[in-house]
Amino acid sequence: MNMFARSAEAAGPEVARPHGPTGGRVRAARELAKLTQAQLSDRVGFGDRQTLSAIENGERRLQPSELIKISKVLERPLEWFIDPFVVEGEAHFSWRVSRAVTDNALYAFEAKVGRMVGLLRHLKVALKGKSPLLIPTLRASEESSFEEAWLWGRVLPSN
Repeated sequence: MNMFARSAEAAGPEVARPHGPTGGRVRAARELAKLTQAQLSDRVGFGDRQTLSAIENGERRLQPSELIKISKVLERPLEWFIDPFVVEGEAHFSWRVSRAVTDNALYAFEAKVGRMVGLLRHLKVALKGKSPLLIPTLRASEESSFEEAWLWGRVLPSN
């Protein structure tokens, strides 16, 4: 199987982390739809692109009626913009995949993985950082030598 690293251009433009998740998701969906701020602003009915820029950067709240229009134009369900488990617009993935994998299949996979990451992030907060799935683990056993355990302990982050 021929493997290659997808370039930033192939995977789509990088999305800046916004002040709020909704604005970042609007930006991510707009960029995936290959629309400029001016184009989306025009389709949604904003007077200028600065309004959309302020929303994407978390400087202006998005009104419910505006979110409904944006959802329709970008062909995304409303839940995609407000679901706390969605990390699109916040997380960046880097994959090595076969050329046979289409961009649509990769984006669908990223959406599934992103929801898992969002869930784990939620659990970590809900459990006050004590989720066993997220805590680094020392992989030493009773058979491990002192030197092996010491080396593994050095790579664990100190909190």
